[in-house]
Amino acid sequence: MKTKTAAMIGLAAVLAYGWFSFGSDTSTMIEETMDYVKAGDEKMEKELYQEAVLYYQKALEMDHTKNIQDKMLQAQEKFVDTGESKGAYGTYVSMLTDAKDSFVKETKYWEKLMQTYMEADDLENALEVYRDSQDKITPTEYMHDAYKQIRSSYSLSSNHYELYKESDRGYISAGYENNWILIAESGESVADTEYMKLGNIGENDYFLYETFEGKTGFRDTAGIKRGIVNGNYDEFGTYSEGYCPVRMGESWGYIDLDGTILIDGLKKAGCFQGGYAAVETSDGKWGLLDKSGKITNLDVDEIRVDSRGKFYSDEVVIVKKGDDYCFYDTSFSSKNDFKCKDIAEHSYAMAYMDDKGKWGYVSPDGEILIEPKYEQAKSFHNGYAAVCKDGKWGYINQSQEEIVPCRFFDCGSVYSSGTAMVSDQSGLYCMMKFDYPEELGFEKGASDASMF
Repeated sequence: MKTKTAAMIGLAAVLAYGWFSFGSDTSTMIEETMDYVKAGDEKMEKELYQEAVLYYQKALEMDHTKNIQDKMLQAQEKFVDTGESKGAYGTYVSMLTDAKDSFVKETKYWEKLMQTYMEADDLENALEVYRDSQDKITPTEYMHDAYKQIRSSYSLSSNHYELYKESDRGYISAGYENNWILIAESGESVADTEYMKLGNIGENDYFLYETFEGKTGFRDTAGIKRGIVNGNYDEFGTYSEGYCPVRMGESWGYIDLDGTILIDGLKKAGCFQGGYAAVETSDGKWGLLDKSGKITNLDVDEIRVDSRGKFYSDEVVIVKKGDDYCFYDTSFSSKNDFKCKDIAEHSYAMAYMDDKGKWGYVSPDGEILIEPKYEQAKSFHNGYAAVCKDGKWGYINQSQEEIVPCRFFDCGSVYSSGTAMVSDQSGLYCMMKFDYPEELGFEKGASDASMF
């Protein structure tokens, strides 16, 4: 019994010593941590920021708390601001990254890291921080605003043009009055060949051209010749269904790949669609031209032909009756009751002008998508549209957010690759390219109408 009692007393003594020792070690560690923090604070007061960081680092190794973490980050940020070390910024970023990984739910570290990247114009890494935050925290208001700035960032090409023509084929004809080239919507040059005149890229990627030697013909975008034309013309339209509109002087007509004239003497001429082309005759009447050269006059004052030469899209024809534009179907029967004073190109969301001179957006079914409020506007393409405010142009999305502020003198359609042609105060056009098109939802083949 005495032996057992003695053993228990011994064990108690050992445990008591252990607890005393642990308490003593803990107390010593706390004192050392506080000493390091105090030393760091003193260095901060003396503006010896790098030395302060070293003391805070030692304190953090002993007590990994947000308070010490914040002190160390503050010291390193001050050291970065001195400009004394080129590597200070990289160290600061690493510290912020460690802080947001260690204290995942602390939004201030996420925000500060994103802000640091933004201030350094490092949008790529700022975007990565935002993406990484999505399933870990609720991003702050600053982070959301910074993300909007990132997704709207763009660059401008150094190549400038006086004129350009759009197409539905992924190519742009661009140049000056007598010097044209073919470029892709991505901004890349398709070929080194320059032309004196160049038409829109049409069906099968064919286009009509004229060389500086005065030779006229058809080619495709691969550079293969598709037809030789005898004759000189002043302007070319869009090739489609075997014919291309051409202008000589004030008169328009149509030629085939061999240069054979189908008809001439027209005031305006669109491209063929479904066997017909919208034309205005010399006496000002509008009608449909078939491939035999016959024109069927229609009881309308205008058929709206877009810049690509098309007179209908999604089975909708825009016609003018009296003072108003309205929607017909392809059999030229009224489609709905919508009317307006002016309207832009065919689209799933067409820009239109009301009787007060303001522009908004309407669907082919006549549904008002955006109430008129802009000075001028162009139709939506690939989820974005050009609008004009205070005489300057920019881009909005379907939520009416101003993705690109109104600062340009003109803006064209936004292409599926996330590019567009814009004009500065010089009056010349260049290619604008969104830096992060995937953040703006550009997807080839996506349904435009689904964006509303």
